[in-house]
Amino acid sequence: MNANGSARRVALVEPFSALNPALRDDLRRHLSDAIRDWDFPAVMITHDVDDVVALADVAFVVEQRARVAARIRVRIRRISMKTTARSSTR
Repeated sequence: MNANGSARRVALVEPFSALNPALRDDLRRHLSDAIRDWDFPAVMITHDVDDVVALADVAFVVEQRARVAARIRVRIRRISMKTTARSSTR
């Protein structure tokens, strides 16, 4: 909980599906940075494997009737917008 007593969390459903590829990639990196910097949990429902790879720590594969078929730990080094900005200014 934060100082005013409300919990900080975010839920997203197909958040990048209507965006062009360049904007989608930028927003994925910004969201990844925000989740890490602000240390809040996020739940995202998506059909896009790229979203999972870019943002998830854990992914659940859901089958018919909302049955969880698999739990997958995502282990990948993510590139921060801050890292990208610092390296482009050099």
